[in-house]
Amino acid sequence: MMRQALSGLGLRASRWKLEGQRYFVLRGYIDDSGNWEHSPVMVLGGWIAPVTTWLSFRPDWQAMLDLPPGIEYFKMNEAATLCGQFDQWRQQRTDERVALAYKTIEQHIPFTRRAA
Repeated sequence: MMRQALSGLGLRASRWKLEGQRYFVLRGYIDDSGNWEHSPVMVLGGWIAPVTTWLSFRPDWQAMLDLPPGIEYFKMNEAATLCGQFDQWRQQRTDERVALAYKTIEQHIPFTRRAA
């Protein structure tokens, strides 16, 4: 199963032969906010999960992106400022899409990590 999951992502599984130990592959998606030019604080937020979890997440995330009006990607900063993918959107519609994005994530990804 893991070999098929990695292959589906264009990755190859390595074989580790260490007696009595198990390994699994995690994948994370992390985004940053802030930079040193404008603020002395940078915030990182993201999700980490096994590759197989991301494979089941991917179709639901794409379905969320494809809902009319479709967006190519989701960036919270653009949703918060009604720019980029959310240019010309009403606040209520944007809030609904943000809520759906978080719901989609929460249905699949059990582990969240934030750092500042």
